[in-house]
Amino acid sequence: MSEFKDPFVLDVAQYKRKIDPVGDYRKSAIEYLRLVSGDDYEKCSQAVDTMLGKGGIFELKDRPVEYFERGVTRDRERKVSTVLQYLGESVRAKDIIAPTYTTYMHPDVKRFILAIDVDDKI
Repeated sequence: MSEFKDPFVLDVAQYKRKIDPVGDYRKSAIEYLRLVSGDDYEKCSQAVDTMLGKGGIFELKDRPVEYFERGVTRDRERKVSTVLQYLGESVRAKDIIAPTYTTYMHPDVKRFILAIDVDDKI
């Protein structure tokens, strides 16, 4: 059996949660354009801002999204928002965001009943 190698190379305190999909996409697009075209960062930044801006070929649009939110009494309520508002609220609440954009309360806010049971048995 092979020896376990920890995938985290930094101390736990050095890892920070940073969710900024639009900013990260912009940075990636600038870097890609810079590598492909060979132009300087400033020129690529202006080009990407033009393409992503209003009326641009890749204009960013904050699309509407419908989702169900569980209330205090555990009933579901249908809500309508935009993708960026939905993600922003989730980040501010420190929710756990799954790849499917399903969000879960952080364990510091409320522990899941089955997790409490599992912890008790461990």
